[in-house]
Amino acid sequence: MSASFGGGGIGWLGTPNPVLGPLWQVAFVFAGKAVNIAPSSQRAGLARRVRSRERLTRHAMLGAMKGFVNDDVTLALRRAVEAIEGVSGVEIVIAIRRQSSDWLHANLIVGGAAAVATLAFLLFSSGVYSNWSLLIDPVVAGLAVGAFVELVPGLKRWLSSRSWRRRVVMAAAKATFYDRGVHLTQSRAGLLVYVSVLERTAVVVGDRAVVAAVAPAELESLRVDLERATHHHGEAIAAALTARSALFSASLPRHAHDENELPDVPSSLVSRWMFGERQ
Repeated sequence: MSASFGGGGIGWLGTPNPVLGPLWQVAFVFAGKAVNIAPSSQRAGLARRVRSRERLTRHAMLGAMKGFVNDDVTLALRRAVEAIEGVSGVEIVIAIRRQSSDWLHANLIVGGAAAVATLAFLLFSSGVYSNWSLLIDPVVAGLAVGAFVELVPGLKRWLSSRSWRRRVVMAAAKATFYDRGVHLTQSRAGLLVYVSVLERTAVVVGDRAVVAAVAPAELESLRVDLERATHHHGEAIAAALTARSALFSASLPRHAHDENELPDVPSSLVSRWMFGERQ
């Protein structure tokens, strides 16, 4: 068994995204340049606004996984996997991700709309605004509102169709299946449980023996229950897995020669990929 927790540095095809993630870092750098060229009377206020939005986004990203990455969840998931592996030959790997893509289009759509609305207000309102305001205020407003989208995961889901989210999460899950070595067990009885919290989507990827022994309807039922659990917390994921112990025991009974081929110690990794940092 193995469990990993991640911040979502997986791109469109389930690989680390070297372009879309750092775009927000570039945006904040651009905002910093705008602050530097602004009149000195406006620099302090603009700088505080940019820095506060950046800090707010950082805290939101790290806090989004609070209900899925903690000691109680780790213990519950480990016990769930031990319950399954103790009575069956299945090797479980759990991967919980904050998100499987950055969904940057949502930030761009909302931020762009805010920038256009701000510019329209400055141009058509009865007030008189300086050229600096016309240049800088729409940019800062767009960045601020675009960053605020990170605090509203439901907005990213609303701006991304269910089928699109499922395709992205499926691609990320298949990449994780091979990256975590789930396909390397001797009995080919590896099972990846991949949960992506922001998308509220779960994927179950079984190796050859699991697919042959367990009915597709049962695997789909597990996936649906895991997907429902993403609306709650990590313990709900553990409960959904524990409830399938009898199913896996009947489908792939444990034999005396079965070995625990994957590590049982859950690993925890919460990466702040959006700003190019790793823990």
